[in-house]
Amino acid sequence: MVSEPFRTNDAPYATTRAPATPDNIPVVGATGVEGLLMATGHYRNGILLAPLTARTIADLSEGATVTGPMTGADPSRFKDRDLAVTG
Repeated sequence: MVSEPFRTNDAPYATTRAPATPDNIPVVGATGVEGLLMATGHYRNGILLAPLTARTIADLSEGATVTGPMTGADPSRFKDRDLAVTG
């Protein structure tokens, strides 16, 4: 039993919000690095999108192309954008 509630400001490491993208659509798909697939940026919907993300990554790892609702999650949509974090 915990005697005191856990407080995140007591943690000896940095904590952040869940990863999100500028357009609020996750990044799921192939990258510019051969064999590297990406699945991130789900923000608060990670648990809800986990089955669809897993199926998409599994299909891509077997050489299939993305179809259906994850088509818009292709990482290449950020190819020509400056996404540097500032401040």
